[in-house]
Amino acid sequence: MESNMATLYELTEHAKHLYEKMSDLGLPLETIRDTIEGELPIAEKIKSYVFVIKELEANADAAKAEAERIADRSRKFKSRAQLLKERLQEAMEAAAIQKQEYPEFTVRLQKNPPSLNVIDESLIPKSFYIEQPPKLDSRGLLKHIKDGNEIKGVEVVQKTGLRIV
Repeated sequence: MESNMATLYELTEHAKHLYEKMSDLGLPLETIRDTIEGELPIAEKIKSYVFVIKELEANADAAKAEAERIADRSRKFKSRAQLLKERLQEAMEAAAIQKQEYPEFTVRLQKNPPSLNVIDESLIPKSFYIEQPPKLDSRGLLKHIKDGNEIKGVEVVQKTGLRIV
């Protein structure tokens, strides 16, 4: 294996193989680590991966910021269009114009479908409420278990994650 051209997968497999061989010989963990680190350029491969990860994360952040900027711009356009529609409607209503035709489009006032304006929700009969399925409070449940309580059907797991600092 040409180690400077090896992929992280190949280096990992080679490291596992070395670890197993040296463990079978009963060598101490410190010796195994030092040998793997000395024989395989995993540290350089990790460094390369971190540079790529950081670049991808920076690109993702930049794309997210740009998406937020564009979404904000879209909201502003929609808000301005709505304001102009409201002004146009007020003007047409004041002038008693129901419909105005042009070669490119037609503008008309029409009644919207009926809708509700709820003034006091407490006066509405319960039969008009939709029952919602209960939603699990995972954070509250985790805190309850961490506080020393046991609940069947759930277990606390501790996973390992990669942090780049």
